[in-house]
Amino acid sequence: MTSLPNKKFSFTTDSDEERSSKSPYIVGVCGGSGSGKTSVCKEIIKKLHNKRVSLLSQDWFYRTLNEKELENVSEHDWDDPSALDQDLLYETLKKVKQGVTVTCPKYDFCNNRPSTTEFSIVEGDVILFEGIHIFHTKELRDLIDIKVFVDVDDDIRLGRRIIRDTKERGRTAESIINQYFKFVKPGFDNFVSPTKKFADIILLRGSSNKVAISLLVQQIKAEIDNRNSSYFNNIKKQFLVEKFTLPKFDKILN
Repeated sequence: MTSLPNKKFSFTTDSDEERSSKSPYIVGVCGGSGSGKTSVCKEIIKKLHNKRVSLLSQDWFYRTLNEKELENVSEHDWDDPSALDQDLLYETLKKVKQGVTVTCPKYDFCNNRPSTTEFSIVEGDVILFEGIHIFHTKELRDLIDIKVFVDVDDDIRLGRRIIRDTKERGRTAESIINQYFKFVKPGFDNFVSPTKKFADIILLRGSSNKVAISLLVQQIKAEIDNRNSSYFNNIKKQFLVEKFTLPKFDKILN
């Protein structure tokens, strides 16, 4: 196990032979704060009940704030892509794409640092990768197999954010609304909304759009089944070649 400096993220270091040659199918779920990305992922997981599915959240990759930033944390712009450790995010997703098990902590937004709760992203059929900035860089986009943008009305997203942050992060409605108009909405308009053009699928109304989610899941299942079929066909071909290929002789005996 190799640990990364100043972070509790780690990657397994199995040999190439020990790693599966199957790459997981990466589903990117993007959208503004409060659009229901996590709810969409939960619906997909329910419908993929017979597949091995893991969730990887961009929210786990926020930078640890320095002392100066902590002193004025209410003015910290969490909605700017620079708030994330983009290099670590890319390296982690790349490892996941290669079938490497990744261990990472959940970010503690109450204390503004990585928490002691860790998640392991293991080899599987599907990785659901969700976050507001996951389409921001070409490097990340190129690792994603299918890109979904959850498109929900601004007022609905704000209402959901107020409910979530008062309940889960101990904040007041006033502070949430102030942050929304100072950072969240400009961040969405400047950084998140423009990445909608990179989406393969735009999911209107989020997790309430059951028909669209069912169609998306059908596409995911078809891709997984196709990959599994190709994978096992290659194994079968390799087995037949190894089993039935006659040995070669340097000389022919008369």
